[in-house]
Amino acid sequence: AMCGESERPLEPADSDVEGSLFGSQVEAYAQEANLSDEDFGEVLSPFGPETFRSAAECWAHAETAHGFSLHELRRTVGADVWSDYHRIRLVNHFRRLGPNAAREAIPELLRSAAESPIWEQDELLMPVLEDDVLLFEAVEDDEEMSEAVGATGKGKGGL
Repeated sequence: AMCGESERPLEPADSDVEGSLFGSQVEAYAQEANLSDEDFGEVLSPFGPETFRSAAECWAHAETAHGFSLHELRRTVGADVWSDYHRIRLVNHFRRLGPNAAREAIPELLRSAAESPIWEQDELLMPVLEDDVLLFEAVEDDEEMSEAVGATGKGKGGL
């Protein structure tokens, strides 16, 4: 039952049941077929309702749409210092804030970078979303790719 267009599609009460049912069916199917989440385009943006097929696509969108560059943050913090734990804390930090607050937190986080208190917060190692692809899928390699592309005009190998 669609109630007028003013309601956002995720919010009418009657769709909750379908939504969660569908989600659990997808999960059950994924476990049975041993498929990973990216087969469903299920990487949820930390900054809005969009979903992506891979972590790399999600971060690329974060950069173009919201001005948040994971690569820039990684460079500022220090590529030699940066670890999966940084990425995990970062993702859970944004997830805890929710999309609106996460978007508002971007400038301060990019400014404080290595000094940000979130890197000390071990509670941010606890996943906020179950099976959050952004926690597991590192995008380290893309950076060398994009730098290689920038430097030579050609990617390494067929991109």
